[in-house]
Amino acid sequence: MKFKCSDRCARCCKEFFVILTANDVKRIIFNHKLNFDDFVVFKDASTIKEDYRVNKCTIKTVDGDKVMGLKSTDDGCILLKDYLCTIYGSRPMLCRKYPFDWKYAVYGRTMACYSDDYKCDFKEIVPEKDYGEIFAIISRYEQDLKDYSARVREWNESKRKDRTIDNFLDYIGIKPYIKKRDEN
Repeated sequence: MKFKCSDRCARCCKEFFVILTANDVKRIIFNHKLNFDDFVVFKDASTIKEDYRVNKCTIKTVDGDKVMGLKSTDDGCILLKDYLCTIYGSRPMLCRKYPFDWKYAVYGRTMACYSDDYKCDFKEIVPEKDYGEIFAIISRYEQDLKDYSARVREWNESKRKDRTIDNFLDYIGIKPYIKKRDEN
């Protein structure tokens, strides 16, 4: 994808809560020397700005409704260093699709566009004639979100009494990745 960030302000890594899917977590653990607890946080769903992803990814636990995401500090994402992403090649799909989103135009035509939700000032965007890569990234993100939210919905609708975060991680298949990293 070719677009040029106008000022490398890293505002995109400072102002948003990045919701993680199971595949995001697996990819980051597999490709980087990070422990799960170093980059993942479970936030109280009521503290996150409302959007369709929060509703789809809210996990019902014994400790309340939680959403799995990237840890951050007052300076932004904990994986941000010198205004650059330290895991860029393995970054979460939500970050990967930034700043693009779907736009549903008249006559049912779908196109990729710069999302209105983002607060960036792209003055030097280089438009591409072929948006195939953008479509592929957004489609992969939407499929990953759909798969993850289906697992979250199954978890939430189950009759389980042991709704701990640890059991949720096992349920969505992250537990083996955490164990492998901890053993090293």
